[in-house]
Amino acid sequence: MASKFSKRIMLGHSIIALCCAAFLFVGIYIQGIWKELPSIENPNALLARQSLVIQDRNGNELYRFYDEEDRRLLHSDIFWSLFYSGSP
Repeated sequence: MASKFSKRIMLGHSIIALCCAAFLFVGIYIQGIWKELPSIENPNALLARQSLVIQDRNGNELYRFYDEEDRRLLHSDIFWSLFYSGSP
């Protein structure tokens, strides 16, 4: 009887240890992802470098726009007012 009881205790401790290890692993993983996220205090830092390529029907490159050419940052109040009005 004592051996069954000790096996159950050992199994219970193993499950608790496995859950703690999994919780610790997930916490460290999320912390690593959190550190790599950009700061939201500066919206301009969130902009990704973008390029636009215009091609003809044969796949030949006609134009290429780099970085921030012809792009501007819209504030949220302007964006939503344009969105709801439906006009550019």
